[in-house]
Amino acid sequence: MFIGNDIVDLTDPATRLDALTDSFTKDTFTDDEYDAIFADRDPGVALWSHWAAKQSVIKALVKAAGETSIDPRALRVDFYNRVGGTRMSGSVEYAGHRIDVDVVHISGAVHAVAMLGTWPHRRAIVCDVVAVPGDSNDAGGLARGALCSSVADRIDCPLDELCIVGADAPRIERGGIGLGIDVSLSHHGRLAAFAHTLPRAAARGSVAGSRPRLRRAR
Repeated sequence: MFIGNDIVDLTDPATRLDALTDSFTKDTFTDDEYDAIFADRDPGVALWSHWAAKQSVIKALVKAAGETSIDPRALRVDFYNRVGGTRMSGSVEYAGHRIDVDVVHISGAVHAVAMLGTWPHRRAIVCDVVAVPGDSNDAGGLARGALCSSVADRIDCPLDELCIVGADAPRIERGGIGLGIDVSLSHHGRLAAFAHTLPRAAARGSVAGSRPRLRRAR
């Protein structure tokens, strides 16, 4: 399974609708998406939910197919399930394929996780969002550290033995050896986020053919 995640800090002034240019919306969203966004009761959250869904899928496609340049309008977002206004589940269609995506609205932020492909037993996915301290200028490093800490807890491994290698297609290694765990990192504004799959042994409770279970890291 390949995954991607994207975080949008809705408190960042740059995310305000009146800060966006017409060219941005026209170059990013299809006509149907544009109509759905501005028909929503909260167009701002809807817009960035669509954006985060697309960005998370692009990150998964970079790893799965080596895609390096994808027109956002070639990705068509379809949210078909909403839970209490705090979670939107759906899919993103690209080149005849559908990629599962879940978007969670939490604490003035939008966090999307995309899931591409399956194993014989669909794995659980661990994800979380962490606050970036006001005096920090390394949100990316914070995301990497939080991800490594989450993986270390789940495989009972000393934290200092893990490292993240690569940027566009990051992977996690222990002593220079890959763990077979797919990872994704993101950060924006005051927030950093990560997502990762679990080793097969840790996800045996998943039901074959079911949607992956999204777990918030603890």
